[in-house]
Amino acid sequence: MTEYIAQKLKSLGFSLGSQIRLYGRTFEIVGEPIVIGRNLVLMDALDADSGRLERVRIPLTILKTTETRNVA
Repeated sequence: MTEYIAQKLKSLGFSLGSQIRLYGRTFEIVGEPIVIGRNLVLMDALDADSGRLERVRIPLTILKTTETRNVA
């Protein structure tokens, strides 16, 4: 399941070298997704303004889009 979440995030644009905007800030992703659980994923990223390396939490609303949907 963790590999699926990581792959899905990458397909959504959360991949190495990508720029993302979260929490009102711009980051450049410099690491692979760190999947701790279905509701907790972190990524290493550089803050575009300060150049500081940070471990950024991916918002739950984005993680919800990675969930598989079972159709009955």
